[in-house]
Amino acid sequence: MCLNSLGSFLSSRYDLTGNLQDLEAAIMKSKAALEATPKDHTNYVTVSTNLGLQLSHRYDRTGNLQDLEAAVAQSEAALEVTPEGHPGRATVLYNLGSYLTKRYERTGNPQDLVGDLAALSASWSITTAPILTRIKAVLIAAYMLVFIPSVQDLSRACSLLRDAIHLIPLATLRSLEREDQQHILETITGLVSLAASVSLEVRESPLEALRLLGLGRNITNGQLLDYRSDISDLIHHYPTLARDFHSLHQELDSPFPLSSLESSRSDTPMSMNQRLQLQQSATRRRKRLPTILIIYLYRFVNSQDSRNFCGQNPKRIYCQQPNKVQLYC
Repeated sequence: MCLNSLGSFLSSRYDLTGNLQDLEAAIMKSKAALEATPKDHTNYVTVSTNLGLQLSHRYDRTGNLQDLEAAVAQSEAALEVTPEGHPGRATVLYNLGSYLTKRYERTGNPQDLVGDLAALSASWSITTAPILTRIKAVLIAAYMLVFIPSVQDLSRACSLLRDAIHLIPLATLRSLEREDQQHILETITGLVSLAASVSLEVRESPLEALRLLGLGRNITNGQLLDYRSDISDLIHHYPTLARDFHSLHQELDSPFPLSSLESSRSDTPMSMNQRLQLQQSATRRRKRLPTILIIYLYRFVNSQDSRNFCGQNPKRIYCQQPNKVQLYC
């Protein structure tokens, strides 16, 4: 495994520097590692997969078709020793699909296109595989099914995309770092809009297209709201400030159930006039909350506490939208 690790490090350095000598050295080390690894060894698939990726990178750089042929061969060899349903098989299939795509673009052989679609579909079908790998496989397969006439199947594309959208929350778990969540969402950009477009093309109800768009937007907005509402650092450094901010935030975002207010104020039924006055009072309070929150934040960003917390004098950028303010530290 030392040779395989060295090959991976050299390949990573190539990704950073673009120095072809690093890639050449990485391929040599990976080939040596593969020769020293029996096919029944647990590391064989990993070594073979790494070599295939490195050969594909060299093809991208030099255009040598032999490198691409060798990358395809490595993926096929890895598949032979990977059991059906194994989580790692999805990644091997995904890589094989990408190599076949490149070969199709180079040679125009329709068999490569069919093989590519089959590999991506098989990658998606492995339910124990990493969620992101499955979603990326669907996204590429859907583009093929939509835009390539020889394999076009809009109904199949629509079904795949709809299923993939429901997996996005599992790929962007809250336990992940914010940067990782953002990277994942960027990786699958276009999935939701394509699903909505294909839904209209297959003559589904416009409401279904709107539902898909709404689902995708809710997922994305949920990640952004989680990010903006994370005040753990503020709680640690300024607990009183964090408590007051959280109270305002909750009051602004929560619904206004009149029945609960009524029961909390009195055990006797209210008259219609009392109910109306209570509702009007609560409505006025709700309308003032955004202004209160903005003033509260404005005082904080101009205070010494803000300079200590942010590490510098924060810039204040106010969005010219009703009831919205953004402050960037």
